[in-house]
Amino acid sequence: MDGEDGVSFISPLGILYTPALKVMEGHGEVNIKHYLNCSHCEVDECHMDPESHKVICFCDHGTVLADDGVSCIVSPTPEPHLPLSLILSVVTSALVAALVLAFSGIMIVYRRKHQELQAMQMELQSPEYKLSKLRTSTIMTDYNPNYCFAGKTSSISDLKEVPRKNITLIRGLGHGAFGEVYEGQVSGMPNDPSPLQVAVKTLPEVCSEQDELDFLMEALIISKFNHQNIVRCIGVSLQALPRFILLELMAGGDLKSFLRETRPRPVSETRSCLRCSCQ
Repeated sequence: MDGEDGVSFISPLGILYTPALKVMEGHGEVNIKHYLNCSHCEVDECHMDPESHKVICFCDHGTVLADDGVSCIVSPTPEPHLPLSLILSVVTSALVAALVLAFSGIMIVYRRKHQELQAMQMELQSPEYKLSKLRTSTIMTDYNPNYCFAGKTSSISDLKEVPRKNITLIRGLGHGAFGEVYEGQVSGMPNDPSPLQVAVKTLPEVCSEQDELDFLMEALIISKFNHQNIVRCIGVSLQALPRFILLELMAGGDLKSFLRETRPRPVSETRSCLRCSCQ
């Protein structure tokens, strides 16, 4: 320079700039500043690392410096990492829920099967089912020649059903082969006086299927009799428990008792009775 006071620098365009200052008396000074060359950076901004004394470029918000140290790239989104405790709790909860659902399903199926089994057992043990089963079946008599209906078969439909409301039990007469025997009355029977005196043979409520078959067989056999010296079967009452067979009431008692009372007595026994009466 020419030594005059002033400021001189080189502009970015490479042009020397030397403005002249007014003439001043006194000593001059020189102020030297160090500017970093950031032209190689993508955003033309950089700084000096105080430790490594290297020029490091800046990047705009949302971007990071690439590995080349010059260009800027969009910062990669970090993959989310769930805590291990959270993962374990979620997996454990899912397993517990699955076990609870499985156990609940098994219990529901088991209870439904149990209810169906109970309903089936109750149906099988109900008198209506047994009666319908016996009604749909045909009772064969070939196994016993004494129970032969002229080589034919018989069913419960051949028996006359009497409503239970028309039957009145009066007193007990004794115990038969199946159950108690009662004296009773039946009303509403056509061609018979009302009420009609009858003997009621009963079948206990708790009995085997074989007892029921034998009871019905007896009713079928008696219903086939038609003789003045044999009791007549008035009908049956099978719709309710206990089941009834209605027979003609024997006013003179049964044949066994009649024969016992009318059998001849020995003469010695008669004399003994006379002596006792005389004394």
